[in-house]
Amino acid sequence: MSLMIHPNKPIYDPDTEKKTTAVKNGTIYAGPQKEPGAYIPGGRLAAAQKKSMKMILDQFHRDTALDQSLKDRAAHRDDLKQQILDNQKEIAEIDKSIASYREEFGITDETPEEDYPDQLKQVLSDLETRRSICQKELDPDNPENLYRQDRREQYMISDIKLARLKDDPMYDTQKDAADIMSSALDSSVREFINEARKEADDRAEATKEEARAQKSEEEKTEEELLTADREAEKKQTELKKFIEEQHMIDEDALGIAVDQRL
Repeated sequence: MSLMIHPNKPIYDPDTEKKTTAVKNGTIYAGPQKEPGAYIPGGRLAAAQKKSMKMILDQFHRDTALDQSLKDRAAHRDDLKQQILDNQKEIAEIDKSIASYREEFGITDETPEEDYPDQLKQVLSDLETRRSICQKELDPDNPENLYRQDRREQYMISDIKLARLKDDPMYDTQKDAADIMSSALDSSVREFINEARKEADDRAEATKEEARAQKSEEEKTEEELLTADREAEKKQTELKKFIEEQHMIDEDALGIAVDQRL
């Protein structure tokens, strides 16, 4: 398993042409969103992406540093080999110069050192000092001789390369990063589904409340109409009764007037 992260592009990038919430072929799409990495509620995916990217970049820097270390050690080996060649060459040149000076001044192996000319003594002393330094750097008894330094670098390079053959830290890091992303995605999708369900339930409840309120308002209006009808009927009955009583009064008055005329 591997994970590739582009630093300027979110790993989870749903099609922005899809609706804000939709289900198609069993897949839930959430988008479009204004901010990259905010496609899932809570920003868990963006945080997981950031963490995964940091893990991979950190391992990349470690691998790069190790690569540079191998290059530096290889360059050091080249320098050591060149120093060995230079020392060997300088020792040979010093030996040749000493032989030339001895021949020039007529010095043989049997010539006592106290018979050497003073000028020759100084020249030979300088040459032998330089040869001693070069020989010490090549001396097998010297724990820091150039040969041992070269072998140490060789062993270190071999150990690093062997360790890389046995283990691949970048692969392991990418696998861990992919697991983090997968876990965050699963968690975020569950959170998204729960929020979608809650929103649907809230909308359903709001619709029910609105329906109940409307029904209550209709019942109230109907009750008011019934009350108004009863009031109107009552007033009509009272008016009819008043008219009938008034009619009776008028008839009584007419009867009295007729009696008086008679």
